[in-house]
Amino acid sequence: MARVLIAEDLDEFDLLIQQYINHIADPQLTVEKLKQQLKQSMEKDSRYVLGAYDQDNKALGLLIHNPNFNRSSLIFANSDFLVEKDLFDKMFGEFSGISPTIILDSGYPKPWISSEFSEYAISLGFKKHDRRFMILERLESMVYHDLPEGFHFTPFSELEIEDVTKMVFQSVDGSTDQDLFPYVYGSFDTTLRFHKRVIAGDFGIHKPSFSWILKRGDDCIGACFITTSGEYTGHLMHLAILPDFRQRGLGKNLLLHSLHNLFVVEPNLKKVDLAVTLDNPARHLYKSIGFKRVNDMSTFVWKKQNQ
Repeated sequence: MARVLIAEDLDEFDLLIQQYINHIADPQLTVEKLKQQLKQSMEKDSRYVLGAYDQDNKALGLLIHNPNFNRSSLIFANSDFLVEKDLFDKMFGEFSGISPTIILDSGYPKPWISSEFSEYAISLGFKKHDRRFMILERLESMVYHDLPEGFHFTPFSELEIEDVTKMVFQSVDGSTDQDLFPYVYGSFDTTLRFHKRVIAGDFGIHKPSFSWILKRGDDCIGACFITTSGEYTGHLMHLAILPDFRQRGLGKNLLLHSLHNLFVVEPNLKKVDLAVTLDNPARHLYKSIGFKRVNDMSTFVWKKQNQ
């Protein structure tokens, strides 16, 4: 049976949380660290957390939902479909009447939901979007072409954050990523907030030399945002090029330029990771540079009718 948890209940889920950590193979994460993060979020009412128990009150599953983003980031029950369904049905019953959209992830970078649950979500009207987790091992040398006349790179500056945000929003408006991440790309304001959070370090360490802008004259044409976590891993947050300037190799040049500078200023960095929707042509660009597939996962999107 599933029920809403309070912070103190998390102590009953130590074994399940450890199983989750083992599943995603994150060496930097511990049971206590994850519980502390969850407790802080629950106390701020920014997370709705459900737990599932058997008749002997043994913890069987955990669901974490962010009502501010309408996103369920975790449904973990060791792939037991009936437990997954129990958790999900309670969350969906609570939020489907008041949320314009609900988004859930199959697991990142390694899926943790069962195939039966995937089919169940689709039967309820969720649209499945397949995504790919990719990693680039450190490159010691890179080859890229000169930019066309009038184009140049500049390091990202907070002084131009609104101009850059306008360009990024134009580049994703109407795309699949806008459906998958409405709290990032849903509007100019949400994209601006996202950029401010990147700069503030909410998604890992960010330095001015990590992110670069492609310009033609004074106009922003493209942007590449990268962060790092720990000493060895970089994260490609997004690569954006205005539609009228695609298919010219500009995005590839921008990404290579950004990676080159990242590896120069972070000599111990070993890899850069990303996740890309499979219907996004950029995945071919990433492959051409040397990003390798690690795993595929899915994001499911439900929209209230007439939304």
